[in-house]
Formats: sequence, structure tokens, C-alpha cells
Amino acid sequence: MKTLARYVARLRRDKNGDGPPQWVAVEVASPGVNGGELAVVLDGGRRIEVRRGFDADTLRRLLAVVERA
Repeated sequence: MKTLARYVARLRRDKNGDGPPQWVAVEVASPGVNGGELAVVLDGGRRIEVRRGFDADTLRRLLAVVERA
């Protein structure tokens, strides 16, 4: 919890007038449920899943395309 408190304090200190922070719901599955996979569920039920060893640059490009849509 200390990490979250530190993040919130830094966000308040560094706030540049962009409005309130946008929080998203996060669900943490039990360890081993997905074998180390990560999943992001977007509005409308769209889902992006990556497995251990994924290419971070490819994921960034994919998210940039999804955000424009």
C-alpha cells in the first residue's frame, strides 16, 4: 500500500491541471491461473493478452493503434 500512497502523493504534487486522475479497475488473479499471462480488458469487452516473453515494442504499437480507434 505504501507504493500506492507514494504514487498518489506524487500525482497530487506534480498535477498540471489536466483534471482528476482516471483510475481503472484491476483484478488480480491467483498466482499461476494464467501461467504468467497478462490481460488488459478495454471498453466494449476488447481484450489484449500477452504471454511471458512478449515484445514490449510491439505491444506499445498495438496499444497506440487501439487508442486511435
